[in-house]
Amino acid sequence: MHYKGVEAHPKSWSMWYDLIFAFGTHMVQRHGAAEIETWRFEVWNEVKLLVLVLVLVLVLLIVLLIVLLIVPLIASAARDAARAASAARADARALSARCGAWHLEITCRRRATPLTWRYSTRRTTR
Repeated sequence: MHYKGVEAHPKSWSMWYDLIFAFGTHMVQRHGAAEIETWRFEVWNEVKLLVLVLVLVLVLLIVLLIVLLIVPLIASAARDAARAASAARADARALSARCGAWHLEITCRRRATPLTWRYSTRRTTR
């Protein structure tokens, strides 16, 4: 299949002439006629290129939206999870201490051993 370019003529040929004349005059004043004569100019009027640029801009805006809105939410959720894990570890340590004391008490009762461990932890002064 042969590609056929989009052909769209200017609505006003006089405005088109004015635009090209102003562009050419500017380029000659800026770079000189001898330099400009070595350049090759080509006129493109591809609507598909404009659509492509608009799609790329839309994709960039969506990525920016994701970065600005969703990434802070994920970071906030990660901080909340870290706080919850820290609180859970503290609760587990407290529960372990209570269970350890309860386990010691049950073991001492089964073995008929007196619970003198409370007194052994106190400092005695002589």
